[in-house]
Amino acid sequence: MRRCRPPTAPLRLFGPPGLHRLLEQLGAIYGSWLVPRQRALEVTEVRPGDEIPIGDGGAVARPFAVDHPQDRLSELQLGWSFTNAAGGRLVFSGDTGDCPTLREAARDCDLLLIECSTTDEWDVPGHLNPTQVGAVCAAALPRRVVLTHQYPNAAALDLPPLVARFFAGPVEQARDGDVYLVSAPPRKEPA
Repeated sequence: MRRCRPPTAPLRLFGPPGLHRLLEQLGAIYGSWLVPRQRALEVTEVRPGDEIPIGDGGAVARPFAVDHPQDRLSELQLGWSFTNAAGGRLVFSGDTGDCPTLREAARDCDLLLIECSTTDEWDVPGHLNPTQVGAVCAAALPRRVVLTHQYPNAAALDLPPLVARFFAGPVEQARDGDVYLVSAPPRKEPA
């Protein structure tokens, strides 16, 4: 049996402008419950176009703006693109409707983790349904698609075949505990 030591590195949180204010408001309600006990908390507010190094190995996170109704805490909602040292790229849509920034960020990515919150019959502004996810994927051509963040009416459906009506690549439903490896596609050698 291996004994685990508590982490000593700071817990780093990144989010849009307003993240500090959100944490202060939550702290007023929950007190010290939200504060890590044995490590520091570092909060960084980011904007689209920022590059955030991850560790020392060359991985980078890049936030991009998405189409989700603004809330009381931030006018800006973010999706994220993560690139590992080998060049593999994961894009996480966050809560969003179909928008040019999502399509551009997801273009040719290795793994697109994308929300599919609603059914085609129930349109919710700032969220995607299977037809919209299929349109994003057909335009962006990710190597692999994983659907997440379903409302109960969408979760009751088999969503991958509904997306596959518009996108021929692999599509699957995320499940709790799933682990995905992201690797870059093989590079073609010049002729």
